Amino acid sequence: MRDTTEGHDHPPEQDAESDQAPGLADDDLYRALAATERRRVLYVLQESGEQTVGQLATLLAGWEASTSGRMRDSRDHDRIAIELVHVHLPMLADLGLLTFHQEADRVRPVEIGAAVADLLEQSIDAEQ
Repeated sequence: MRDTTEGHDHPPEQDAESDQAPGLADDDLYRALAATERRRVLYVLQESGEQTVGQLATLLAGWEASTSGRMRDSRDHDRIAIELVHVHLPMLADLGLLTFHQEADRVRPVEIGAAVADLLEQSIDAEQ
């Protein structure tokens, strides 16, 4: 069973296939990867491991600042953290691309498969 935000918990009796990350033929994967923030979250988790929401918000704010050339402030950090908790992390958790336990403030990577990892890396490289 993967932990997600409240209201998004999955019962342990779900079949094993539903706990697997989507494959390249799954349209939901591309919807999830359509947002820069979600690609970056997945990349950070795959490269650095478990993070808190605050750590992810800080990393994303810094990443945005480095690509936009605009300094970020605490309001940007707070906005990013809210978007992570209410939009991005639940979507990625529902698809089995990460685990998110809001009460424990933990976001953990999961095995996403080589093909999806390659796609993710290529999309991050293309941003540069």
